[in-house]
Amino acid sequence: MRHVILLSAVVLAACGGNWSTKDLEFVNALPQRADLQARLPAVSSSTQPLEGVSTRRDGLNVGDPSPMWTDTRKASTDFNLLLESMLAILDTLRRYPPTTRSDTTRVWGPFPDTKNEGFEFQVAIQQTGPKSFGWALQARPRAGQFFDVVTGVFEADASARQGQGSMTVHVTNFKDVLQVDPVMKALDQITVGYQTANWPHRVDMTFAFTPGNSTGLSAIGYTYRQQEDASGALAFQVRSSSAEATLLTTVALWNPQGAGKGQAVVDEGTYAGATVSECWNTSQRVVFSAQGWTGGQVSGVQADCVTIDGL
Repeated sequence: MRHVILLSAVVLAACGGNWSTKDLEFVNALPQRADLQARLPAVSSSTQPLEGVSTRRDGLNVGDPSPMWTDTRKASTDFNLLLESMLAILDTLRRYPPTTRSDTTRVWGPFPDTKNEGFEFQVAIQQTGPKSFGWALQARPRAGQFFDVVTGVFEADASARQGQGSMTVHVTNFKDVLQVDPVMKALDQITVGYQTANWPHRVDMTFAFTPGNSTGLSAIGYTYRQQEDASGALAFQVRSSSAEATLLTTVALWNPQGAGKGQAVVDEGTYAGATVSECWNTSQRVVFSAQGWTGGQVSGVQADCVTIDGL
């Protein structure tokens, strides 16, 4: 997945003027990829969606490469790519001062959209309280009415950049109007909630799928947590072609060195209710594995699993 929302911000280079201190308060209300993206040691550069996993009836042995780590790394890549595609324009916007100002608003644009001929877009931010802001990325046919592409709210904490907020991608508003990735055709809405004021930081991403459609994305979305020491956790759900485990929910945790542990629960399939527990070392090799069903294989010693606190 390369793009979710194809709006070009190249024309922002034509903006001029200077920043004010108040301008910075407004722009800090916009979410930043650097604050929200999942950070795993040695994250894969793969850009393909999750294709699903299946339970191995033959189990795992100590020293095998960890499939749960591989799936977690892949899920984090998909999660980060979605954030990147949703926030790319906002990150570009930070380089330039607003086009217009009032006591309680800042607006960037409207600018021609070089990816969608005949369209233009703008970003508008409104201050709704001493530390509260609402914002919207909007598009319109030239001389037409603006419609919401992404909207959000933010409540700043002691630091103007840290706090809690949410944003909603209104896919139904634009998926038949603007150029979008084919995956977007299967979605009606994406919702992201986050808090960066206290540790652990948390980001939740959920999807509303168009009835009758599915994608390679996590079926329920993603929940990511990060501690101050860079340990983290990711929960995600994967569909599989395996009749034994058609749908699995995985929760994985890791420390800054890359050792981790996790558990997958079979939600749908002939093994529904079964669990797979797995621990891996800093080389992402299995140190413990247990299949939670009658006759399931256990390999290694659970005491060898890493301890991860606070997540």
